[in-house]
Amino acid sequence: MSYDSSFDLKYHIIEQELLQKVASGDNVNADGTPAFTAEGVEAICHELYKKELKRAFCDDMEGGIDALRTQLESTPVAARIAHDGSTYEKNMALLFVAALCSQGVFHVTHRAIRAGANAPDQASLCAEAVAAAEELVGVKRNSDGKMEDAV
Repeated sequence: MSYDSSFDLKYHIIEQELLQKVASGDNVNADGTPAFTAEGVEAICHELYKKELKRAFCDDMEGGIDALRTQLESTPVAARIAHDGSTYEKNMALLFVAALCSQGVFHVTHRAIRAGANAPDQASLCAEAVAAAEELVGVKRNSDGKMEDAV
């Protein structure tokens, strides 16, 4: 399987910025009409997500998903869920792949894959994985590196 981890995903960043503008009312044309709606932003960003997902898998979604599924089948997580290498195990691995590649979390999955491909050592890989997980759940840190209070 070939995976292109050389680029930053944009769909999630763009979606968050534009939805924030919609929520704050900062998306108005000169004539007072909305420049875009939340539904329009979501539709456009969904198309961008699909293009970026396809690019990440080097235009071979079927092969990429199959390779990820096979790799996940041999992980400790899959081993805990599965009992005997059955179809159940294969289906659970496929379910993990589907979840990891879903629009809501693919930006974090891609970041973790990039970290694994570029990490010089285990410590930096762990730090990147923690940062990606914190981003997913919305943890904010101040300039001292301490967690800020939740909003």
